[in-house]
Amino acid sequence: MVGVTTEEHVGFMSLFPDTRLVADAPDSPAARAVLELLQGWKEAGRPRIEDLRVRAAATVGGWRPVLESPAA
Repeated sequence: MVGVTTEEHVGFMSLFPDTRLVADAPDSPAARAVLELLQGWKEAGRPRIEDLRVRAAATVGGWRPVLESPAA
């Protein structure tokens, strides 16, 4: 499971046993961030959980999670 929260929103994704995305609102920025992390994971070749590296990137409104390639 992976989750992202903001001051006003929350979004979580469970991948096993089946994929489910749960958010507090249909247009939740936190849910959008979770989907971006999922896309980054797919683009990185779907690395194993122990090989994942996530860092916080500064944005105008605060921080957002960024998935880095295992080779990075």
